[in-house]
Amino acid sequence: VDFYVSSGSFDQICADYRFLTGTTPLPPKAMLGYIQSKCWYRDQNELLEVVRKYRELGVPLDVIVQDWRYWQGDRWGDKHFDPERFPDMTACIDRLHEAGARLMISVWPNMGGDSPDRAEFTEKGMLLRNGSTYNAFDKEARDVYWRQAKEGLWSHGVDAWWCDCTEPFEIGWGGDTREPLAVRMKKTVEEFKKYIDDRLLNAYSLFHSEGIYHNQRAEYDKRVFIMTRSGFAGQHRYGACVWSGDIPATWETLKRQVHILQNYVATGEAYWNSDAGAFFYDTQAPWFWKGEYPGGTSDDGYKELYVRWLQFAGFTPLMRSHGMEIGKEIWQFGQPGEPYYEAIRAAIELRSRLTPFLYSVCASVTFTGEMPVKPLALAFSDDETARTSYDEYLYGGALLICPITEPGKRNRKVYLPSGVWYDFYDGRKLEGGRYHNIDVKMDHIPVFAKAGAVIPTSQIMNYTDEIPGVPYTVLVYPGCPGKFTLYDDNGVNYDYENGAYSRIRITYDGSDQIRTVQLGKNEFAHPLIFETIRFPLSGNQIL
Repeated sequence: VDFYVSSGSFDQICADYRFLTGTTPLPPKAMLGYIQSKCWYRDQNELLEVVRKYRELGVPLDVIVQDWRYWQGDRWGDKHFDPERFPDMTACIDRLHEAGARLMISVWPNMGGDSPDRAEFTEKGMLLRNGSTYNAFDKEARDVYWRQAKEGLWSHGVDAWWCDCTEPFEIGWGGDTREPLAVRMKKTVEEFKKYIDDRLLNAYSLFHSEGIYHNQRAEYDKRVFIMTRSGFAGQHRYGACVWSGDIPATWETLKRQVHILQNYVATGEAYWNSDAGAFFYDTQAPWFWKGEYPGGTSDDGYKELYVRWLQFAGFTPLMRSHGMEIGKEIWQFGQPGEPYYEAIRAAIELRSRLTPFLYSVCASVTFTGEMPVKPLALAFSDDETARTSYDEYLYGGALLICPITEPGKRNRKVYLPSGVWYDFYDGRKLEGGRYHNIDVKMDHIPVFAKAGAVIPTSQIMNYTDEIPGVPYTVLVYPGCPGKFTLYDDNGVNYDYENGAYSRIRITYDGSDQIRTVQLGKNEFAHPLIFETIRFPLSGNQIL
């Protein structure tokens, strides 16, 4: 075993980690918008109808996801569309693109039934010993997997990959009772060892992602984006983002997601998300997928949980809704004007407005290795109270995010590290280094901007970059000097690697003066117009 030791700030350690394991490519800009998914859309008409309705309602949507069972019959994991339910996916995806939506599709490393893909792998001896999962550790097998995916899916215009089941021998589900974690882990490891050499035990996802990334990049100049259920050190260099798996609809699960996000980014891997609203919801289900809301979206208790989860998701690297069987489209939660509907709309619209800020934060991951999410223990390591404030975190180095993880909350105790902070929604000034009791409303979770924060925002759009050249409103929070590097490029391909981007350093001297300084290469024609430089209620008394 080789050990590498790095010391310094969290940012420095993460930069060193990237030096050892590779640069994190920029994701497609569309992936930062709202992503709508469910298990599963039945046919291509349903895909089109969901996007059409979002456009009709004027609620932003960037990506729609086709989960499993798009294949024919029992051909599990086959990388071809069922010709009856998806008869012309090229035309379908063209229409999605015309509406400004992108399509992500799930692919599986294991294949079943009379799948032609499985038959080819069997014939070439490229399956692991379970007779179902392809050998991702073999380059030739990875190339075959890519060719199948390209011919059956990518050629129709698919935009991104959802690599499900990338720990392909999980056996932790099953039985009448939940065994202790250590027992389940031992059984899973023993199952893995039947098919995979011990030295590669956790690395399946790494090699699976590598095959898709390198093959797509070799043939296409469209950015690779992979969402995967498992991670491994350095997997980020293949454009991979991990999600936290199939989880049940409980408030305790939501609370754990806030902790899991912070623990995950503390490993140096930047991109993470969860199924907003959870995957399983039914109280009658077995223990391994037991939720607390058998009524699903007809239950007000579930609606509240979903809203709080989606608001949290709006301040994670991906904002994605997903779930088993029940749809989680906005209209499933009410009508325009009703509380839950409007809270969902507000969360999605806020994500849209923050796109310039979010994309610039992603650029920092790529260019400097800085993390988008920082636990307070790592962002304010000299603050003893911050070290134990596990239910809050910093996003983009500027925004303190305080998710609501309990039902019926009307106020929330938050800890603000030392300095001056501002309520993101009303601009109230609050003193740091102490706790505050904050009134909580259904339409947002508590978010605070630190003094000196500079946050570029845009107008709400149906999808990312819908209207080129839209002026930015830059929010500036007084109290101390601040700076921010605003980044942009075409958001689609890898031209940025050759300098086709703009970087604009916005500096603030702490008073009422702001200036911009152009940085870096500028072959990308940036349409930036500063329409407004807005200072949130700077005259308020410190609370």
